[in-house]
Amino acid sequence: MVPIILQSRLGSTRLKHKMVLPFYSGDSLFAVIVKRLLTEFPNSEVILATTENPDDDILAELGLDLGITVFRGSENNVLSRFIKAADNIGAKALVRICADNPFILPEFVRVIQKGIEEGDTDYLSYSFPDNTPVIRSHVGLFGEAVKLSALKKVLSLSDDSFYKEHVTNYIYEHSDQFKCKFLDLPEVL
Repeated sequence: MVPIILQSRLGSTRLKHKMVLPFYSGDSLFAVIVKRLLTEFPNSEVILATTENPDDDILAELGLDLGITVFRGSENNVLSRFIKAADNIGAKALVRICADNPFILPEFVRVIQKGIEEGDTDYLSYSFPDNTPVIRSHVGLFGEAVKLSALKKVLSLSDDSFYKEHVTNYIYEHSDQFKCKFLDLPEVL
């Protein structure tokens, strides 16, 4: 099963430590999304990919307390962090979810998780009518799925710090170099 990797850190500039502040029924935002993913995806490994920054020790400890795998890597090279987190468990693909999206829609995550596992695409995401992946918006309902080989290819093709910070942007901005598939947003949205 394709693992779900949550991207999170505590270094928010707008609301410091927002991931561990009380959010719902005494749980932090991070705890809410982790518990939801563990309930909705009992057969998938859920991994926190956070930084080596000591400020993120609290987040890493919370992840371990919630029973998920924690991987710590570069604060600025998020691409490398994701590659190493996936390599660490021998994954060939992953679903990437930003951990500050508590309203993620599991039924649509399942579609991309299954699609990347069974298909021959490098990148799979829901998109707006102009093919802009929804992960680029602040909708916060979706994740994206990507093959590890595609992430490694990005690392070898670009040394641009923008693409190291924004894990999948290079892939869909250079879709001629990858097999990308974009799914239409569901009618209900």
